[in-house]
Amino acid sequence: MQRSMTDSTTPAGPAPPFSARGSNVLAIAGAFVVIGIALLFFDMAAFRAWIREDGPVEWLTFVALALAAGRAFQLRSQFPSTRPHPVQRRVWMVIALLCVFGALEEISYGQRVFGIQTPEFLRRPEAGQAIPAIYNRQNETTLHNLIINGVNINRVIFGQCLALGMAFLFVLHPLLYRTRPRYAAWADRLGIPVPRFHQSLFVVLSQLIIQSFEHRAGTGKIQEMQELFGCSTILAMLLDPRNRRAFPLARAVGDAKRSFNGPGPRLRALMAVVALQVAIGSAYRLTFLAAFRSTAENLSVSDAAWALYLGVKFDLRLALLIGLPFALFSRLPLLDPVRSRLARTGWSTLFVATQALIFLLYAIDFGHYEYLHDRLNASAVDHLLSAGIALSMVWETYPVVRILLGSALLLAVYAWLLRRFGFPARVVATSSAPRSRRILAVATLIPLYALGIYGKCSWYPLRWSDAFASPNGFVSVLALNPILYIFDTLPNRQTPYDLDAVRQARD
Repeated sequence: MQRSMTDSTTPAGPAPPFSARGSNVLAIAGAFVVIGIALLFFDMAAFRAWIREDGPVEWLTFVALALAAGRAFQLRSQFPSTRPHPVQRRVWMVIALLCVFGALEEISYGQRVFGIQTPEFLRRPEAGQAIPAIYNRQNETTLHNLIINGVNINRVIFGQCLALGMAFLFVLHPLLYRTRPRYAAWADRLGIPVPRFHQSLFVVLSQLIIQSFEHRAGTGKIQEMQELFGCSTILAMLLDPRNRRAFPLARAVGDAKRSFNGPGPRLRALMAVVALQVAIGSAYRLTFLAAFRSTAENLSVSDAAWALYLGVKFDLRLALLIGLPFALFSRLPLLDPVRSRLARTGWSTLFVATQALIFLLYAIDFGHYEYLHDRLNASAVDHLLSAGIALSMVWETYPVVRILLGSALLLAVYAWLLRRFGFPARVVATSSAPRSRRILAVATLIPLYALGIYGKCSWYPLRWSDAFASPNGFVSVLALNPILYIFDTLPNRQTPYDLDAVRQARD
């Protein structure tokens, strides 16, 4: 039954229990801040890469703001359009639009992603040129980097005013809510979210701690970490406000199980396949790093982190390609794992067989690099022409029996996890979501799936050559995925060595 507005939380009443989602957001954001501080002390180059333009911190901040905008639009839809609720709908529309504005400002409205040129009237003047009345100090299309008549808009509006706004939102606002009944009733009536005590404490302490390291960083870009945690705390507050009971249908919004019991069986199976494959690829890459770290020269923390990050993108592409047939055909009646137990067995058997081949190729790649100091590529296909000699060499050089037994054990664990989380023997029926929500989910998942395979937010997709952008050779080999590398190099397997081109490039 829908709860009335007069039955909302009062300042004297207890707050609803914590939501795990809000706490998880704070924990994840805190972990990223700790990583940044650790890099600041142990590897300054890695720290500067961490907080640079279009770096991890900036994109994480964009993700936090985008999710906050989506949450605000979701909560707005819970208020009926009848009186007196249009006021709350307008409040949440303003909150959503502010989050959208902040997210787009953070990535410069996609300017660098899509290669959009800065308009001439916004470009920063070169040395010796007359200073215009308005220009952008970073040659971007953003508003927060504008200089208007010598006034830094970022410092005045997006710095001082935003700091005052955050202070009010996380300090004064919850204090008034807890101590002033009339203020609390007003906030509940308008549907204004109130942060919990631990959210206010986290954001205040994080800002003070990060600010204390500004002198060590030697750059104002450390504020990027402050923005990350501030925006993440706003997302946590929208997911789990103290006055959650003040919102109509807030229990249904706070707990999606009221209307839709999480992802359906097919999506859960696809998520299990993709997650397991990415986890296996990451574990193999870390094992590769630990085994061959001694062969790398001058491998810094930032180089290793970049290689692992790039490797995860390759692993994700492989995982999505493996799951693509299931994503395309699992709704066909004969192949639907929800309707047919035989289909569930068939899909799980196909994925286990695919994983067995991947484990075999990973083992061959490991031995190939140990023997030749080169990742497995299409040239290895030539060895199949003399398979007897190759197998004899492998049997005499490597502990084949132990490798096979270890692979079989790993494969058994994979099969159990896949059956447990992806293809259980008994499929539990879930309540069907509204058709509009299913259409929205599909319209959202398809571009995300395609983007994961494409690999980059740029004109050109992720390529094996991206791994060779580093001057450190070990970074390149660490980032590669051997399965994809075989197929990427297959068209050039018979390409002859062009000595003249090498000499020309050298000169």
